Amino acid sequence: MSPHELGLQLRALVIRDRAAGLAFDPQRLQALVSDLAGVEHADLVAPLRFLVLSAAFASAARQDPPLAGAVLLPRLRQELSQMFAEPVCARLQPVLEGLLGLPADASGTAGPSAGPRPAARPVAGPPPGQSPPTAAPAPARAGTANLNAVLLLLCGALLLALAGLTGLWRLQRTQPGVAPLAPAGSAAGGAPSPAPPAPLAQPPAAPPAPAPGPPAVPAIPEPPADAGSASADTPAGEASAAETQARAQGSVERLVSALSEKDFGQVDRLIGMGAADQFEPGFYNQFAGVSVEDLRPTGQRGAIVDLEGVMVFRWPDGRRQRETRRFSVDSAHDPPLIVSSRFGRVLEQR
Repeated sequence: MSPHELGLQLRALVIRDRAAGLAFDPQRLQALVSDLAGVEHADLVAPLRFLVLSAAFASAARQDPPLAGAVLLPRLRQELSQMFAEPVCARLQPVLEGLLGLPADASGTAGPSAGPRPAARPVAGPPPGQSPPTAAPAPARAGTANLNAVLLLLCGALLLALAGLTGLWRLQRTQPGVAPLAPAGSAAGGAPSPAPPAPLAQPPAAPPAPAPGPPAVPAIPEPPADAGSASADTPAGEASAAETQARAQGSVERLVSALSEKDFGQVDRLIGMGAADQFEPGFYNQFAGVSVEDLRPTGQRGAIVDLEGVMVFRWPDGRRQRETRRFSVDSAHDPPLIVSSRFGRVLEQR
């Protein structure tokens, strides 16, 4: 079943309930989304569940006739873009067209894989009757390698000679009893002449005693600096980055705990205006519990801390689903407020 056919089936359910005189029930339609999507479209389950609970979808389903008119397409897509990334919204484009009874690709915008691909440009071959050019042979490097080896040997020999001369010079400077080097030969017979005896080392003369002077006045120690003045330039209550991220993480954990306990008054105190429509009681009332795992910071922009974790949804029948979710928390408030929340991807399907 294609995504467009999935949208047509959801539309048929809404129209059938309307014809039977039944009131629009978003929770019932949300429960049927997983069965209709199946394994083939498992990645569309989370955004479709969010869509059928939105105010825009409820308004479109209650009009007469329901889900009719291409003018609703931008409104539904805008509703999805507030919660999900652009690739997910583009993936849902044919589903929205089916929901509104439009032909596939009615909006003129193709999905991520739609549209013909440009043809590959042919590679120009050699003219007729001429053989293809061959690559030029690489220049020989044997001569360069031999030259480098000779230069390295010469440098090593020079360094060894320089080290020997330096050591001998230091030995003569530090040991006064060592005779200087004798000349290579003498005038008679070329035999080396004996070195003259080294002069006896004289003991160093004792330095003269300093003349007595006035008694030294002990220095008066300066009083220690006031601890309060040293920290006067530091703003009071300035938190480090680790403390800021820990406060933001604590707010997200308290939010998830309040959602699990159905304490929506506490939820309202922990979310900002930008995230008010992302934690609707109608969606979370269907679960037996909600928890968050592996919550960790991914970045910080001033007072805004970005975190990512794994949301675990548990139904009353024991089934569960695990999804990644991103949170943006404004730590300038007390307590820090969750100002944005975005769905990532499904890790474990219900």
